[in-house]
Amino acid sequence: MTNKIYILILATIFSFNLCTAQDTADSLANSDSLKIPPKTRLLVARIQLGHKTEDIRLTKVQAALNFASYLSRLFEIIPAAASDSMSVVLKNENLQPTAKVISERLGADRIVFVNVNRIANMLRVDLSLVNPLSPMQKAQGTGYALIRHRFEKTGELMYDPALLIACQRALASAENDKIMFFFAKDKFKVFPAEPLVVGGLEFVNDPAEKEWKLFGEKERAEFGKDLTQSMFEAAIDAPYYAVYDPETRDSVFAVYNLYLIENCRAPSIVEIDALNKFQVKKYLTGKLIRTPEGATIEISLCDIRGTKLYVIKTESAEFKTDAIDILETIAAELVKKILDIKDSDS
Repeated sequence: MTNKIYILILATIFSFNLCTAQDTADSLANSDSLKIPPKTRLLVARIQLGHKTEDIRLTKVQAALNFASYLSRLFEIIPAAASDSMSVVLKNENLQPTAKVISERLGADRIVFVNVNRIANMLRVDLSLVNPLSPMQKAQGTGYALIRHRFEKTGELMYDPALLIACQRALASAENDKIMFFFAKDKFKVFPAEPLVVGGLEFVNDPAEKEWKLFGEKERAEFGKDLTQSMFEAAIDAPYYAVYDPETRDSVFAVYNLYLIENCRAPSIVEIDALNKFQVKKYLTGKLIRTPEGATIEISLCDIRGTKLYVIKTESAEFKTDAIDILETIAAELVKKILDIKDSDS
């Protein structure tokens, strides 16, 4: 009997608290000073899969865009099932189920067109958000993300994480909102990101100095490759850049029949032009200079404009040991410094 009374008391208290919480929520919702603006309703009219995306399912793109909208706290996607059902209703009414008519019936604020493309390991999502009441009013955004994971058993690319990030960045780009996902947790905290390619360092030897293995004719090509890989691995978590891996960078060059790219010399005009045509905005390069004291490494972040590089920022360091592992460590530290990568970003 005592237990029954105790449970009844708990149930009464819970019921009272629940009612009080609901009353408080209703009061806040009706308060002019604390009104939360309604979310912008998005109707996805078309998802177009482009270059090298034949193994991406449309449902994965839809899910990524849906989750990105949820994380933004600003948008909500009208379910595909609702759109499909409305199409049937309109056909039964002998009306053409156009995106504009469906958007009007379902109360959509924007009609969304999605394009997905890929080159090697870089994914690109383009969004166009059209005002159904005024189709000439549209916001466009592009999001890039590196595909970093593969399925262990098959070795196939795992698209889901990159799709989500690319959709987030495309939404933020379309709205010109750099902090759209600022309050998202952990890896969901994403910012608009410019495409960045890590180039090689130009090895500048001084024959008057004692010979270093790093600058040897046979060795420096391999060292340059290792150094570029280390710089990429240091840059990959830069929050404001979508960093091409060396494989994807070389795939871009291959499109223009540029092969055997050397990572121990300055980039050529044709290489920069190829990257520019792929809308790569930033380039990381520099020099390794032999000095009487040892060597100096300089790394520069550059803007790509046409066929030219314009230096934005440079960091440098000196070292006195003829060892590639030490050089790789120093280069990684400089890259993180120049791209403003904190330990929490990695």
